[in-house]
Amino acid sequence: MKNKKLTTSVHIREYLAKKNNVDYTCHLTAGIFINLVARASEERKEEKTPFWRTLKKDGELNLK
Repeated sequence: MKNKKLTTSVHIREYLAKKNNVDYTCHLTAGIFINLVARASEERKEEKTPFWRTLKKDGELNLK
């Protein structure tokens, strides 16, 4: 079994900003792309992206 991880959209944005040597990323654009990844993942039969483990910054489940 693979390691299970839990993250927030804020952590994803911070990671992307650091990786690309920028100050910050847009929360709206990041949210849109997280949603796109989740929808595309539903079309795959294997290796689905665990979008359900992405939480809002306050720790609530991201229903989208």
